[in-house]
Amino acid sequence: MSFSTTYRDCSLRERWVLFDAVATLMEPRPSVVEVYLEAGARWGWSGGAEVLGNRFRLAMKQCFAVAEPSSEATERNRWKKTVRAVFRELSDADASAVFQELWSHFAATTSWSVFSDVDPCWKTLANHGYRIAIASNFDSRLLEIANALTPLDRADRIFISTELGWSKPDGRFYESILRELNSARVWMVGDDRQNDVIAAQDAGIDAIWLRRDSASDLPPGALSTLADLAGQIGMSPRTDGDDGETGHDRDSDSTD
Repeated sequence: MSFSTTYRDCSLRERWVLFDAVATLMEPRPSVVEVYLEAGARWGWSGGAEVLGNRFRLAMKQCFAVAEPSSEATERNRWKKTVRAVFRELSDADASAVFQELWSHFAATTSWSVFSDVDPCWKTLANHGYRIAIASNFDSRLLEIANALTPLDRADRIFISTELGWSKPDGRFYESILRELNSARVWMVGDDRQNDVIAAQDAGIDAIWLRRDSASDLPPGALSTLADLAGQIGMSPRTDGDDGETGHDRDSDSTD
């Protein structure tokens, strides 16, 4: 009996769960608003927390919503523009100094705290044979941060936008990951509905929305804690790919 060279035994292929980083696996401690307020005050900015929070959210939408290639220089420039928009009353020189201070602060592992449900969740997944990866709109700072924090240091892969060349929700972010993993099953878990759920689903990935601030009144399929993730994955197998994959035809993918 002869077999086609395209035959693949998907039962032997790995199952991967991708996790967003910030607000899914870890959070800044102190909060972003607290850190920005303290840094701004050292350079003479006297606005309050409400003003800062509103400006920060608006600046994030303006500086990070544009779909453009991602690189270390691009991401650094986006954050520099964000800081400038928040501290608009400061001189260019002072705003630049605040940016450098904040950039260094959020590069430190001591500035981040891992959510308590991550470790038991990852242990459960690993015990059931799942591979784990972090997939984040972040720069190279995340590599050192993750390597210094348990259990993030146990991630099998870390995908950052500056290395992939594109940021979520651009489909090329996920397409690049799918080509690298070449896995029979891939899930994505994250807190951002557009970046982590809709964009992942558009790429043919099963996506689960994590809403840590909404323990009640959750939309169908969403979770409020990673403690429920294993059950959610087990109850939602995909059947739309006749070759057992995620609905994404990797054989037809370009490799460039």
